[in-house]
Amino acid sequence: MPKISQRPALTVALWLRDRLAVEEVAVDHDGALELATGPNARYLWLARRLTAELVTLDT
Repeated sequence: MPKISQRPALTVALWLRDRLAVEEVAVDHDGALELATGPNARYLWLARRLTAELVTLDT
């Protein structure tokens, strides 16, 4: 259970989540592990899985 001081932020986050176009998908963990070569491997795997463009702010 979150700390009392965190409850307002958690409530807002859950409220916002319902209003965003966020889709939950099952993760193929074996497929993700095959790409586990760096910290962004999960995002790379997901972009490939969804045939989506991967955008980063890395410099």
